[in-house]
Amino acid sequence: MAGSTTRGRLPDLKREITIAGGGLAGLALASALRRHGVPVTVLEAGNYPRHRVCGEFISGTSGETLERLGIAGLFEGSLRHHTLAWHESGRLIHRDRFAEPAIGISRYRLDERLRQHAVLSGTDVRSGVRARPEPREGLVWAAGRRPKNGQWVGLKAHVRGLTVTADLEMHMGANGYAGLAGVEDGWTNVCGLFQIDRSLRATGTDLLAAYLAAGGNHALADALRGCEWREQSFSAVAGFDLGRQPGVPGLLALGDAESM
Repeated sequence: MAGSTTRGRLPDLKREITIAGGGLAGLALASALRRHGVPVTVLEAGNYPRHRVCGEFISGTSGETLERLGIAGLFEGSLRHHTLAWHESGRLIHRDRFAEPAIGISRYRLDERLRQHAVLSGTDVRSGVRARPEPREGLVWAAGRRPKNGQWVGLKAHVRGLTVTADLEMHMGANGYAGLAGVEDGWTNVCGLFQIDRSLRATGTDLLAAYLAAGGNHALADALRGCEWREQSFSAVAGFDLGRQPGVPGLLALGDAESM
């Protein structure tokens, strides 16, 4: 009953909604709200376009959901991934196929498409503005993970010249894992999640290969060192814990702000 009441009132909701965070969750919500004529402002601390630490494939979200959000057309021209391979410390252990194809597109491209779509639909998108997680009427918190002294580091980069045997590859190691997924323009997104190791002396792009080698994925690390790297695509993020994120009473959280 509560859900039906909410849906029935949405077209009549005219008070402005402010969304803190202009990533996937925030901009998708803005698109859906604008379809019902709801005034929306999105506050994004960063700028567009930019690279983000992300696996950069979308699986488990139906075309119907994308249509209802009003963003299905933004995935035109994206790759469709059908095959999957799992490796452990350089050894192939499993092959499979997705029940439904996964979508391959970089956050650099997708976030900018979402931003442009939101602006064209009437959303006020303000970049370079950092919101505060203070509960108030009409505020939705979609500003990503909560900073915390966690034990993990996420690293990503786009490379060319890397030989893969499946559309999506997962490489597990003793210290974490990395995923390889094709995105636009012939680039492969390499994104890893690793336990922080302060004994590693590598910096910048060398850090990704160093973590892979430290976990036993020596062949993949060597292959990366010989690849072409997309300029400015290397990204890193630390200071987070996995799972449900600490909440603020009275504040609605979406996306990574709710759970990672």
